[in-house]
Amino acid sequence: MQQIIPLFKTARQLYSSLNTEIHPAHLADDCCIYDLADLNCKDAIVSPIHRTGFYSFLFVKNALGRYQVNQYATTLRPCSICLGNPGDIIHFNFKEVKELHLLTANETFIKENMHISIMQEFPFLQADAALPVILNKEDFADLEQVYQQVKTMQGSHSPLRKKKIGCLLLLILLKIKEKLSHKPDVSQGRQTDILRSFKQMLQQHYLDLYNGQINRPYTAREYAVALGLHPNYLNHVIRKQTGKPLSKWIIDKTILESKFLLDHSCLSIKEIAYRLGFAEASYFSRYFKKYARMTAVEYRRKSGINNAVPDQINIQTKAQTLTI
Repeated sequence: MQQIIPLFKTARQLYSSLNTEIHPAHLADDCCIYDLADLNCKDAIVSPIHRTGFYSFLFVKNALGRYQVNQYATTLRPCSICLGNPGDIIHFNFKEVKELHLLTANETFIKENMHISIMQEFPFLQADAALPVILNKEDFADLEQVYQQVKTMQGSHSPLRKKKIGCLLLLILLKIKEKLSHKPDVSQGRQTDILRSFKQMLQQHYLDLYNGQINRPYTAREYAVALGLHPNYLNHVIRKQTGKPLSKWIIDKTILESKFLLDHSCLSIKEIAYRLGFAEASYFSRYFKKYARMTAVEYRRKSGINNAVPDQINIQTKAQTLTI
């Protein structure tokens, strides 16, 4: 079975995809932290384009390179943190890595050891692609003490090891939230909860669509039914909270996924149309041209990214390791 963009459910799978000397068996599946400087790569550390099945926190102390989440790319800066959510499409190219820690944790670990709703408590993680959090040297040094404690605790044999790491991860999130200076009521209220649920459902729906678990996009009405709301009320909430209607969210997500497949896969336009749930390639072509303001063929030719994608993206994979 050929997959275009692999899904790495664990950090172990991510590190196994890199040309490194790390032994993946040494990494826990649910939560781990690793200094990428210890990978002993001869050249740059380059990941395949992939989806993640976990939350990730990249602590940049001393490294150069690029980090891309979905359609947003950033240049690494000292004393910064790059964030990633389950379902994000990520690609990185790191050079001259001297100190660069990657902390990963899945939802099961968070639920069992932190006992919080991470999206509700930390709404800055709701963004489609969170911008890097830039800290001054003093604040980063303060945060570094905490993630270094996670690294130390990772090797502990204490029966409370996971609980302690959960407390440290909670402290990291609180420090990030404090620096972002969100309004106190940002996560309060019924309408914010509805928006959060919709965005999570939208992300999961397109993962299921890509994986073939469903065969067509949901309509606005179907999202409303799934959330137990009247379609008009859901549209009102989404428009009020974000400034754009529910239908625009669905269109934007479909076009985003279309562009990514056009950029980073060798699928034909017909295959992309089928992958995204369009019954006819001609309808997909009209849809794409209407909202992207150019044809899919023109977009692929203009972007020119496809030819630069590493070969390992188009790989033969086992379903149990790369189920999207």
